[in-house]
Amino acid sequence: MIINSSVNSPELKVRLKQNKTEEGTDITGKDRVTISGEKETSNLTPMELFAINSVKDRKSQNMEPASREYKILLKPENFKDMEEGIGKFWKHVKKLAKEEGFDVDSASLDDQVDPRFVTYLDTPDFALNKLGYTLRRRQKNELKTGEERGKKYELTLKYRNKDMNVSSGKDVSPADSLDGSVKFEDDIVAGVDTIKSVYSKSGKVELKEETGNILEDYMEIFPGLKDADLSPDSKLQKVNNKKIEEYKVELGEIDFGKVEGKAFISVWYNQETGKDSEPVIGEFSFSYDIDDGENKDKINNFVRAMQREFSSSIAEGITKTELIYGKKGE
Repeated sequence: MIINSSVNSPELKVRLKQNKTEEGTDITGKDRVTISGEKETSNLTPMELFAINSVKDRKSQNMEPASREYKILLKPENFKDMEEGIGKFWKHVKKLAKEEGFDVDSASLDDQVDPRFVTYLDTPDFALNKLGYTLRRRQKNELKTGEERGKKYELTLKYRNKDMNVSSGKDVSPADSLDGSVKFEDDIVAGVDTIKSVYSKSGKVELKEETGNILEDYMEIFPGLKDADLSPDSKLQKVNNKKIEEYKVELGEIDFGKVEGKAFISVWYNQETGKDSEPVIGEFSFSYDIDDGENKDKINNFVRAMQREFSSSIAEGITKTELIYGKKGE
């Protein structure tokens, strides 16, 4: 449970603003209070002390990764015929998994998959992304002007960093008044011959009312954005004006022993041209809840076997989000 961190005392607001640091909030001089085990006296009231500790609790929110997700970006030509391409790819994956000693339970691929429509929001100079954040909007109905209002959509704020402690300490939680969730996972991206780990912490909420187009509107939804030290008046717009039509297909489960990886393929198309056009990109992924008994070395060996098998089909070692931003693999 996240404690509401609003502070109503004008005097306290000034102190908090003056003594704000990246790691949390502290009070100096004669008004120093007991925070994180420090033993010093204070003349603050109990309610003021409670408010300060609530702010620090919300800002730190240190977590351990609860899940691990492997991702391999795939060239779009693999999915000119989406259903055929997915079927062929999954057939090869199952063969490799069995060669590595893993059992596979396939899901039915015959069911029609409904699209989701995705766009990313940022300032014109990508200020959020430069700080490690992405802001994604996803919904089941098409993103059309005048037709968005009144339809539910999912808003996700994500922070990614190679340092687990840095990612863990970021506040991406939806506001206490909203029924949202927070996830912290180890994202592992496999390129043609590289495997890189990045820690990803994300807050997600489902909304109906439209949000607006300045950063302040989103600070009301994700209060931790206030820590980004960006102007609340910063305008937000669609990243590179790209709107994506996404098909995400559940492939099945791979039994790695102590953990079971749920496998998916996602295929992205430009919304303007839809599924009848050539895809923008594909992505194979599998994820599982972290367990002390997992054999990560064996799982990594399986991923390396996939890298060798699909070397000509793997796109540069980046994520779908980085592709939207126009980034290239290293």
